Amino acid sequence: MAQNAFLNDPLIFGEPGALRCVLRWRDDYGSAGPVGRTWGDLQLWVDDTLVWGSPFAAGGQPRGLRWSWIDFAEFLAVAWPYLEEEETYPIAFASQLDMPRHPGELRGRAALRRRGLTQPQAEAEEALLDDFLLVHDLGESLKGAFPPSLLLLREGLRMRVATVAREWRLDFARTMDTLQALAEAVLARIETLGDARSTLARGRWHARGDLAALPRLEAATGLSAEVLEQVWPRPFTVADPLPYPLKAAARMIGGALEPAALRTLLADIEAIPRGPDPAALDEPRGLAAEALRDHQDDTPFLQGYRLAQRLRDYLDQADGRLDPEALLRGWGIDLTDRDLGSERLDAIAVWGQGQRPTVMVNRTGLRARLPTGRRTTCAHELCHLLVDTDDALPAVEVLGGRVPQPVEQRANAFAAELLLPLAAAGRAVETELAHVHTPDARRQAIEHVLEGLHRHYGVSFETAAWQVKNSGRLAQADEDALQPYLKSLWAPF
Repeated sequence: MAQNAFLNDPLIFGEPGALRCVLRWRDDYGSAGPVGRTWGDLQLWVDDTLVWGSPFAAGGQPRGLRWSWIDFAEFLAVAWPYLEEEETYPIAFASQLDMPRHPGELRGRAALRRRGLTQPQAEAEEALLDDFLLVHDLGESLKGAFPPSLLLLREGLRMRVATVAREWRLDFARTMDTLQALAEAVLARIETLGDARSTLARGRWHARGDLAALPRLEAATGLSAEVLEQVWPRPFTVADPLPYPLKAAARMIGGALEPAALRTLLADIEAIPRGPDPAALDEPRGLAAEALRDHQDDTPFLQGYRLAQRLRDYLDQADGRLDPEALLRGWGIDLTDRDLGSERLDAIAVWGQGQRPTVMVNRTGLRARLPTGRRTTCAHELCHLLVDTDDALPAVEVLGGRVPQPVEQRANAFAAELLLPLAAAGRAVETELAHVHTPDARRQAIEHVLEGLHRHYGVSFETAAWQVKNSGRLAQADEDALQPYLKSLWAPF
């Protein structure tokens, strides 16, 4: 290799606060082929974190990772449709406690899970994970450089970007635009080269969106081609882009419905009439967006509480019983009942690609079939329609389906607080216990409070118990009285 190098002005892709790449070409590789032409130093930043490169090089300035960046362009050409479509992990974890908190933990959590599997099961899951990482981990893009892992996984209109240590949620379109600009800058360096590798790299990049409809749907939904052929309500010859609401619904429902029921449901979703967004939703959605910005650093369940409290203030009803169905209908949201033949799904909310916002409540859902559960279900969907349709859930939300955990935690807390304010639950238990002192009498008094909250606010005993517990008005010695009511699979916080 040549000893000296010519470093031109850096190329910058992306913006501060997002995915950003700073690339300097070099001419010291020693050849004029595709490797030498794309030889350079790349700094890869996420927000203010330098993921690839050295933060303290000579002169105190960051230095990029030195490599031949044709590798990166080749990787993106293959990974592109999967970065566009896939929104779920390749393996199913047993519970929320076992799931990775973010994509950067996927490799480690999957390794822990494999310890409890048979050898054939473990090998099958490891193969699925390897295939997934080959198109979602940018660290897999460089052949021999072994840069730090950086996983990308779509979540609606957001891109989850994660190292092993932490996660960022970035704008999906802006992230993809940055990757595209970087790849095209690399390919421009080999535009005039006629060797086999350069020609193949350019061809694959230009064909990156040509994945056929059926395999693209497999990536988007996590369903097999065999299942998709049974449930998809339109021909696979349809031109891209495939309808996002249908893809999202199929992905979230997964195996919760039999194929015939899923096909009927997808056809129902496709048949939702088109129409303008209800103007009555503009003000509450604007209020919700403002509340979310004010509490963006809070945990999801605290965000849910704050959103519900702000909405009650807007409705001038800080206390008292609310009717979430009346709110939905009053704001122009269509509310219909369905019998989906499964208790695993409680509701489906659809609002995307010009369709009228619609909530379908499953009459056979585990919670929605009960009057109190139906109220909670409608309040839950109201939260998603107010704050998630511009972010994680831009088209469809399935209560009981595969939905991002923080998004569900926020909606669950919102529903509890909208139906039964913490302040009201706290006042009720504090008043009831004011002059009760023996343990047995206090237990009976707490049960009496839960009964009263259940009747007055139309909530389940579990929701009442959670709100009493989270109100902070109950002494720790009294909390045992709540335990019989906090044992369902629905742990909202």
